[in-house]
Amino acid sequence: MGSSPVAQPRLRPRAERELSLESDHFTDDTGNVHEESINKAARAGVVAGVGDGWVGTGPAG
Repeated sequence: MGSSPVAQPRLRPRAERELSLESDHFTDDTGNVHEESINKAARAGVVAGVGDGWVGTGPAG
């Protein structure tokens, strides 16, 4: 039947702590309102960027 509702609240704070460790993965998102979320996504392996330390937050061109 899946995970119990009791187990989820205990796991979430741990995951938040692990994902919120300070680390700037990309140089082109500095000052971007989404920078923290982008870095969390990079730590989780969801975002890899486009190379040379860039996540690719600029306009498509």
